[in-house]
Amino acid sequence: AQYVSGNAPFINSWLVSGPYETPVVDEIYGTVIPENPNLAKNAKTSASSATLDTNPPEFLVDGSTRNQWVTEGKEVPCWVQLDWDTPIELGCMTIAQWGDGRHVNQWYDLTFTFEDGTQSDTIRVNSTSSSSAEPTQYVPEGDFKKVKSVKVEIDKGRTPYPSITGISEIEVYQYAF
Repeated sequence: AQYVSGNAPFINSWLVSGPYETPVVDEIYGTVIPENPNLAKNAKTSASSATLDTNPPEFLVDGSTRNQWVTEGKEVPCWVQLDWDTPIELGCMTIAQWGDGRHVNQWYDLTFTFEDGTQSDTIRVNSTSSSSAEPTQYVPEGDFKKVKSVKVEIDKGRTPYPSITGISEIEVYQYAF
């Protein structure tokens, strides 16, 4: 810390600094930054179908956008679901587009099921990117505690419905970023 004098009210103060990415201020004020792990990795995955054994729904939460869940399913709409044994608190969710030029997902309809068995209204989230490197992010409004599952329907209501679709990765976090 270093005292710096000056005429402006904010200048007559102590400047706190430290090496890049060190918690100097956090230590002074007792701030605790909580961990924010990807909760999707603890979920069980299911899907309307998976066209190939090489593209199963487990790839939705494997931590890599190189692996993808893909379906040429006849279901309309195609869907994926994440289920947790223990309820989670959801602060944000990302959905990474699958890396194939044959179809670009336009939107996702999200339905959350809570511990007491109730469901949220369906929430439409427009896809914000055609690249798996820039996932679509959803931050819920309101209380999303005690979430047991989330169902993601892809391009529900789109006509004509695409003959093939997929998702590279889904991530779920307690805190938004």
